[in-house]
Amino acid sequence: MDMSKLPRLSNTPTPPPPEPKPVQSERPVPDYERQPAPMSGIAEAWLSFVVAAFLLFMFPHLLQYMKHPGPQFDATDGATGANIPYLASAFFKMDLGTTVFAFILAIDGLVLLLPRRGWLILTLLVMTVATAILNVWVVWTVYGLVGLALPCALAIALSGYMAMVQFAAWGEIRMNAR
Repeated sequence: MDMSKLPRLSNTPTPPPPEPKPVQSERPVPDYERQPAPMSGIAEAWLSFVVAAFLLFMFPHLLQYMKHPGPQFDATDGATGANIPYLASAFFKMDLGTTVFAFILAIDGLVLLLPRRGWLILTLLVMTVATAILNVWVVWTVYGLVGLALPCALAIALSGYMAMVQFAAWGEIRMNAR
């Protein structure tokens, strides 16, 4: 059926043509004002500080050894009864990985409270990746001696998450700077 041959039932006028939209520039104009840390940064910083303090209270041996080095931290080989110096034991490696991760968490908390700066986030990103690599090495080397070093394995996972968030923040800062 041809619609043009039907009778017209109303006299509604045709709508006016749409107005042309103003042309916007392709690149957004960067905002050079100092941006305050978002509110979520305060909560994440608090969580970083709490977890760092928890780890340092749970694994204080490295800091205690640094303050008072001595044979009280040495381990004993269960098979031979030989004395193993703390710095040569698997416990030192696990304490090192956990303590370094705790300090990186604390530094991350401080950076989250500061205004976003590209060089600061990039420096923290490099330190976080180095901490993850250190903890991978610890897990790899102590697995045959004491099994899975769970605190270091968790540090690997959390360092990976932190590195992804820091990389995204650094990329965002770089995009806004262009």
